[in-house]
Amino acid sequence: MAVVDWPAVRWPRGGRMPAWTRLLCLSRKLVDLRDKHVIALYEAIMQINRPLPDGTKPSEMLRRLLEVRAYSTRQLKVGEAPRRKQTKPISPTRVRKIHAVLLSALNWAVKSKRLRENPIAHVETPRVRGRRAKPLVWTAERVQRWQETGKVPGPVMVWTPAQTGAFLDFIADERLYALFHLVAFRGLRRAEVAGLAGRTPTSRAQGR
Repeated sequence: MAVVDWPAVRWPRGGRMPAWTRLLCLSRKLVDLRDKHVIALYEAIMQINRPLPDGTKPSEMLRRLLEVRAYSTRQLKVGEAPRRKQTKPISPTRVRKIHAVLLSALNWAVKSKRLRENPIAHVETPRVRGRRAKPLVWTAERVQRWQETGKVPGPVMVWTPAQTGAFLDFIADERLYALFHLVAFRGLRRAEVAGLAGRTPTSRAQGR
């Protein structure tokens, strides 16, 4: 099998190789990639902005990650030192998204016969601690309690069909009415909405 460079892989979302992936290809070819390399990458990502155990030095992968992290674009005050753009630890959910992109790219490499198999097909990502918030419906009782106390019953609240219809009627003359209508009836995710072409939400507004 011929040696294939990383740039030959088709990357989702515009075809640009993510920065964290460029670290993997500094010293190895695509066919040399093994699950242990990606596991080391994820472990290093999870260590960013978290204290290392006493007496522990950062791994080579972590050191490289720290070197390429972006600095904040905020204007500095006199005598202020530059700061990194991201100062919070990276969550397991973020690592799962990174894994999904890399997994998709390598699956394409297998389909295009650039690889015989996906070396990270069985790599497990860090587990997300805790449980996701359970969605609650805005019942009449919950609406009344919210109006009385100002406290939202839960972090994820769902409108009833009647409430959704009332909202759409209220914004009927808004420029983005068609977009909200589409989201309400088709359940688009935020990323899907953000990816719509600029003229798409309003191009058929007159025919709603």
